[in-house]
Amino acid sequence: MSLAMVFTILCIFCTALLGILFRLSSAFNVRTSVIILINYITCFIIGLIWNGNKMLHQFSIEWIPWILGFGLLFILGFNAFASAIRSSGLPIAVLFQKMSIVITVVAALFLGDPINSIQLLGWTSGILAIVLAYGTNTESASNPFHFKTLIATLIISSAIEIGFLLLSKATFLNPDFHTLFPGYLFLSAALFGFAAFRISNQPTKISKQEISFGIALGLPNFFSIYFMLNALQMEWSGVAFFPVLNCSVIIASALSGYYLFKDSLTSKLIIAILLSTISILLISLF
Repeated sequence: MSLAMVFTILCIFCTALLGILFRLSSAFNVRTSVIILINYITCFIIGLIWNGNKMLHQFSIEWIPWILGFGLLFILGFNAFASAIRSSGLPIAVLFQKMSIVITVVAALFLGDPINSIQLLGWTSGILAIVLAYGTNTESASNPFHFKTLIATLIISSAIEIGFLLLSKATFLNPDFHTLFPGYLFLSAALFGFAAFRISNQPTKISKQEISFGIALGLPNFFSIYFMLNALQMEWSGVAFFPVLNCSVIIASALSGYYLFKDSLTSKLIIAILLSTISILLISLF
Protein backbone atom coordinates (compact mmCIF):
# COMPACT_ATOMS: atom_id res chain seq x y z
CA MET A 1 0.00 0.00 0.00
CA SER A 2 1.39 3.39 -1.01
CA LEU A 3 1.91 6.23 1.47
CA ALA A 4 -0.66 8.32 -0.43
CA MET A 5 -3.28 5.61 0.11
CA VAL A 6 -2.40 5.45 3.82
CA PHE A 7 -2.96 9.21 4.10
CA THR A 8 -6.26 8.85 2.22
CA ILE A 9 -7.55 6.12 4.55
CA LEU A 10 -6.52 8.18 7.59
CA CYS A 11 -8.30 11.23 6.13
CA ILE A 12 -11.49 9.21 5.58
CA PHE A 13 -11.26 7.85 9.13
CA CYS A 14 -10.75 11.30 10.72
CA THR A 15 -13.53 12.90 8.65
CA ALA A 16 -16.03 10.15 9.47
CA LEU A 17 -14.97 10.27 13.13
CA LEU A 18 -16.13 13.91 13.37
CA GLY A 19 -19.73 12.89 12.70
CA ILE A 20 -19.49 9.93 15.07
CA LEU A 21 -18.23 12.18 17.90
CA PHE A 22 -21.04 14.67 17.31
CA ARG A 23 -23.55 11.81 17.39
CA LEU A 24 -21.97 10.42 20.56
CA SER A 25 -22.06 13.83 22.28
CA SER A 26 -25.86 13.89 21.99
CA ALA A 27 -25.99 11.18 24.66
CA PHE A 28 -24.20 13.44 27.16
CA ASN A 29 -25.14 16.71 28.82
CA VAL A 30 -22.77 18.86 26.75
CA ARG A 31 -23.39 22.08 24.83
CA THR A 32 -22.68 21.77 21.12
CA SER A 33 -21.50 25.37 20.76
CA VAL A 34 -18.99 24.92 23.60
CA ILE A 35 -17.43 21.70 22.32
CA ILE A 36 -17.16 23.24 18.84
CA LEU A 37 -15.40 26.30 20.31
CA ILE A 38 -12.93 24.11 22.22
CA ASN A 39 -12.48 22.02 19.07
CA TYR A 40 -11.30 25.05 17.07
CA ILE A 41 -9.06 26.27 19.89
CA THR A 42 -7.50 22.79 19.93
CA CYS A 43 -7.04 22.87 16.14
CA PHE A 44 -5.35 26.28 16.31
CA ILE A 45 -2.97 25.19 19.09
CA ILE A 46 -1.99 22.07 17.13
CA GLY A 47 -1.46 24.21 14.01
CA LEU A 48 0.67 26.68 15.97
CA ILE A 49 2.85 23.88 17.32
CA TRP A 50 2.99 22.21 13.89
CA ASN A 51 4.02 25.32 11.94
CA GLY A 52 6.07 27.08 14.61
CA ASN A 53 7.28 30.59 13.81
CA LYS A 54 6.00 30.42 10.22
CA MET A 55 2.52 31.47 11.35
CA LEU A 56 3.93 34.63 12.91
CA HIS A 57 6.40 35.67 10.21
CA GLN A 58 4.83 34.61 6.89
CA PHE A 59 1.38 36.18 7.21
CA SER A 60 -0.05 38.26 4.34
CA ILE A 61 -2.66 40.98 4.87
CA GLU A 62 -4.42 39.82 1.67
CA TRP A 63 -5.43 36.65 3.49
CA ILE A 64 -7.55 38.47 6.11
CA PRO A 65 -10.91 38.63 4.23
CA TRP A 66 -10.63 34.95 3.33
CA ILE A 67 -9.64 33.96 6.87
CA LEU A 68 -12.57 35.86 8.39
CA GLY A 69 -15.07 34.64 5.80
CA PHE A 70 -14.10 31.00 6.09
CA GLY A 71 -13.85 31.22 9.88
CA LEU A 72 -17.44 32.44 10.11
CA LEU A 73 -18.67 29.78 7.68
CA PHE A 74 -16.82 27.01 9.51
CA ILE A 75 -18.25 27.89 12.94
CA LEU A 76 -21.78 28.24 11.51
CA GLY A 77 -21.42 25.09 9.42
CA PHE A 78 -20.15 22.93 12.28
CA ASN A 79 -23.01 24.07 14.54
CA ALA A 80 -25.59 23.39 11.82
CA PHE A 81 -24.04 19.97 11.10
CA ALA A 82 -24.03 19.01 14.78
CA SER A 83 -27.68 20.07 15.15
CA ALA A 84 -28.62 18.11 12.03
CA ILE A 85 -26.93 14.98 13.40
CA ARG A 86 -28.78 15.30 16.71
CA SER A 87 -32.17 15.89 15.09
CA SER A 88 -32.05 13.71 11.97
CA GLY A 89 -29.37 11.09 12.61
CA LEU A 90 -25.83 10.63 11.32
CA PRO A 91 -26.53 9.12 7.84
CA ILE A 92 -28.97 11.84 6.70
CA ALA A 93 -26.91 14.74 8.12
CA VAL A 94 -23.72 13.58 6.39
CA LEU A 95 -25.58 12.98 3.12
CA PHE A 96 -26.94 16.55 3.16
CA GLN A 97 -23.47 17.90 3.97
CA LYS A 98 -21.77 16.05 1.11
CA MET A 99 -24.56 16.84 -1.37
CA SER A 100 -23.41 20.47 -1.25
CA ILE A 101 -21.72 19.58 -4.54
CA VAL A 102 -25.17 19.97 -6.18
CA ILE A 103 -25.22 23.71 -5.40
CA THR A 104 -21.50 24.08 -6.07
CA VAL A 105 -22.02 22.85 -9.64
CA VAL A 106 -24.50 25.68 -10.28
CA ALA A 107 -22.04 28.20 -8.83
CA ALA A 108 -19.25 26.80 -10.99
CA LEU A 109 -21.39 27.45 -14.07
CA PHE A 110 -21.71 31.12 -13.11
CA LEU A 111 -17.93 31.23 -12.61
CA GLY A 112 -17.47 30.06 -16.20
CA ASP A 113 -16.73 26.37 -15.65
CA PRO A 114 -18.38 24.12 -18.29
CA ILE A 115 -20.73 21.21 -17.49
CA ASN A 116 -21.37 18.18 -19.70
CA SER A 117 -24.36 15.85 -19.98
CA ILE A 118 -22.87 13.22 -17.64
CA GLN A 119 -22.29 15.84 -14.94
CA LEU A 120 -25.85 17.06 -15.45
CA LEU A 121 -27.04 13.49 -14.87
CA GLY A 122 -24.97 13.44 -11.67
CA TRP A 123 -26.52 16.74 -10.58
CA THR A 124 -30.02 15.28 -11.11
CA SER A 125 -29.02 12.17 -9.16
CA GLY A 126 -27.91 14.41 -6.29
CA ILE A 127 -31.26 16.24 -6.23
CA LEU A 128 -33.09 12.90 -6.09
CA ALA A 129 -30.81 11.74 -3.25
CA ILE A 130 -31.66 14.85 -1.20
CA VAL A 131 -35.41 14.44 -1.79
CA LEU A 132 -35.32 10.73 -0.90
CA ALA A 133 -33.14 11.24 2.19
CA TYR A 134 -35.36 14.00 3.52
CA GLY A 135 -38.51 12.01 2.83
CA THR A 136 -37.24 8.99 4.79
CA ASN A 137 -37.17 10.93 8.05
CA THR A 138 -40.79 11.65 8.99
CA GLU A 139 -39.78 13.52 12.16
CA SER A 140 -37.56 15.91 10.21
CA ALA A 141 -40.19 16.34 7.53
CA SER A 142 -42.78 17.41 10.10
CA ASN A 143 -40.47 19.53 12.28
CA PRO A 144 -39.50 22.98 10.90
CA PHE A 145 -36.35 23.17 13.07
CA HIS A 146 -35.06 19.82 11.85
CA PHE A 147 -35.69 20.90 8.26
CA LYS A 148 -33.81 24.16 8.83
CA THR A 149 -30.74 22.42 10.26
CA LEU A 150 -30.50 20.11 7.24
CA ILE A 151 -30.92 22.96 4.76
CA ALA A 152 -28.44 25.12 6.71
CA THR A 153 -25.91 22.27 6.59
CA LEU A 154 -26.41 21.95 2.83
CA ILE A 155 -26.19 25.69 2.10
CA ILE A 156 -23.23 26.48 4.38
CA SER A 157 -21.26 23.47 3.10
CA SER A 158 -21.96 24.73 -0.43
CA ALA A 159 -20.82 28.24 0.51
CA ILE A 160 -17.54 26.83 1.84
CA GLU A 161 -16.93 24.87 -1.38
CA ILE A 162 -17.80 27.91 -3.52
CA GLY A 163 -15.43 29.97 -1.39
CA PHE A 164 -12.63 27.52 -2.09
CA LEU A 165 -13.48 27.69 -5.80
CA LEU A 166 -13.09 31.48 -5.69
CA LEU A 167 -9.95 31.18 -3.58
CA SER A 168 -8.35 28.84 -6.11
CA LYS A 169 -8.65 31.63 -8.69
CA ALA A 170 -6.98 34.23 -6.45
CA THR A 171 -3.67 35.68 -7.63
CA PHE A 172 -1.97 36.11 -4.24
CA LEU A 173 -1.52 32.42 -3.42
CA ASN A 174 2.01 31.24 -2.63
CA PRO A 175 3.55 27.91 -1.53
CA ASP A 176 3.17 28.80 2.17
CA PHE A 177 -0.53 29.65 1.90
CA HIS A 178 -1.89 26.09 1.82
CA THR A 179 0.27 25.09 4.81
CA LEU A 180 -0.51 28.10 7.01
CA PHE A 181 -4.09 28.95 5.99
CA PRO A 182 -5.80 26.15 8.01
CA GLY A 183 -4.19 27.42 11.23
CA TYR A 184 -5.45 30.97 10.68
CA LEU A 185 -8.85 29.61 9.65
CA PHE A 186 -9.15 27.66 12.91
CA LEU A 187 -8.15 30.76 14.89
CA SER A 188 -10.80 32.82 13.09
CA ALA A 189 -13.48 30.18 13.73
CA ALA A 190 -12.47 30.04 17.41
CA LEU A 191 -12.74 33.84 17.74
CA PHE A 192 -16.20 33.87 16.16
CA GLY A 193 -17.23 30.99 18.41
CA PHE A 194 -15.89 32.76 21.50
CA ALA A 195 -17.72 35.99 20.57
CA ALA A 196 -20.99 34.08 20.15
CA PHE A 197 -20.43 32.31 23.46
CA ARG A 198 -19.87 35.60 25.30
CA ILE A 199 -22.87 37.31 23.69
CA SER A 200 -25.21 34.41 24.49
CA ASN A 201 -26.71 33.92 27.93
CA GLN A 202 -25.06 30.55 28.42
CA PRO A 203 -23.40 29.72 31.76
CA THR A 204 -19.69 30.54 31.53
CA LYS A 205 -18.63 27.46 33.45
CA ILE A 206 -17.38 24.74 31.11
CA SER A 207 -17.62 21.13 32.26
CA LYS A 208 -14.87 18.53 32.03
CA GLN A 209 -17.02 16.54 29.60
CA GLU A 210 -17.29 19.56 27.28
CA ILE A 211 -13.52 20.06 27.38
CA SER A 212 -12.94 16.36 26.70
CA PHE A 213 -15.36 16.26 23.77
CA GLY A 214 -13.94 19.50 22.35
CA ILE A 215 -10.36 18.20 22.41
CA ALA A 216 -11.48 14.82 21.05
CA LEU A 217 -13.21 16.65 18.19
CA GLY A 218 -10.26 18.96 17.50
CA LEU A 219 -7.73 16.18 16.96
CA PRO A 220 -9.46 14.45 14.00
CA ASN A 221 -10.61 17.84 12.67
CA PHE A 222 -7.04 19.11 12.36
CA PHE A 223 -5.56 15.87 11.08
CA SER A 224 -8.32 15.32 8.51
CA ILE A 225 -6.99 18.44 6.76
CA TYR A 226 -3.36 17.47 7.39
CA PHE A 227 -3.83 14.01 5.86
CA MET A 228 -5.83 15.49 2.97
CA LEU A 229 -3.04 17.93 2.07
CA ASN A 230 -0.42 15.17 2.26
CA ALA A 231 -2.47 12.84 0.05
CA LEU A 232 -2.96 15.60 -2.54
CA GLN A 233 0.76 16.38 -2.58
CA MET A 234 1.57 12.79 -3.49
CA GLU A 235 -0.12 10.57 -6.08
CA TRP A 236 -3.69 11.84 -5.84
CA SER A 237 -5.22 14.60 -7.90
CA GLY A 238 -8.06 16.60 -6.39
CA VAL A 239 -10.39 15.41 -9.16
CA ALA A 240 -10.02 11.80 -8.00
CA PHE A 241 -9.37 12.35 -4.29
CA PHE A 242 -12.48 14.29 -3.27
CA PRO A 243 -15.03 11.90 -4.83
CA VAL A 244 -13.32 8.98 -3.09
CA LEU A 245 -13.26 10.90 0.20
CA ASN A 246 -16.89 12.07 0.07
CA CYS A 247 -18.33 8.74 -1.09
CA SER A 248 -16.35 6.85 1.56
CA VAL A 249 -17.47 9.24 4.32
CA ILE A 250 -21.15 8.95 3.30
CA ILE A 251 -20.99 5.13 3.36
CA ALA A 252 -18.89 4.97 6.56
CA SER A 253 -21.24 7.40 8.33
CA ALA A 254 -24.33 5.45 7.26
CA LEU A 255 -22.86 2.18 8.55
CA SER A 256 -21.61 3.82 11.77
CA GLY A 257 -24.98 5.42 12.43
CA TYR A 258 -26.76 2.12 11.88
CA TYR A 259 -24.45 -0.19 13.84
CA LEU A 260 -23.25 2.14 16.62
CA PHE A 261 -26.31 4.31 17.26
CA LYS A 262 -29.17 2.30 15.72
CA ASP A 263 -30.02 5.15 13.34
CA SER A 264 -32.70 4.14 10.84
CA LEU A 265 -31.40 2.79 7.53
CA THR A 266 -34.51 2.27 5.40
CA SER A 267 -34.56 1.07 1.80
CA LYS A 268 -35.26 4.65 0.66
CA LEU A 269 -32.25 5.96 2.58
CA ILE A 270 -30.03 3.21 1.15
CA ILE A 271 -31.16 4.25 -2.35
CA ALA A 272 -30.46 7.89 -1.44
CA ILE A 273 -26.94 6.97 -0.29
CA LEU A 274 -26.31 5.09 -3.56
CA LEU A 275 -27.66 8.03 -5.59
CA SER A 276 -25.49 10.49 -3.68
CA THR A 277 -22.42 8.32 -4.31
CA ILE A 278 -23.25 8.12 -8.03
CA SER A 279 -23.85 11.88 -8.10
CA ILE A 280 -20.43 12.67 -6.61
CA LEU A 281 -18.65 10.30 -9.00
CA LEU A 282 -20.44 11.57 -12.13
CA ILE A 283 -19.97 15.26 -11.28
CA SER A 284 -16.34 14.95 -10.20
CA LEU A 285 -14.84 12.38 -12.55
CA PHE A 286 -16.38 13.30 -15.92
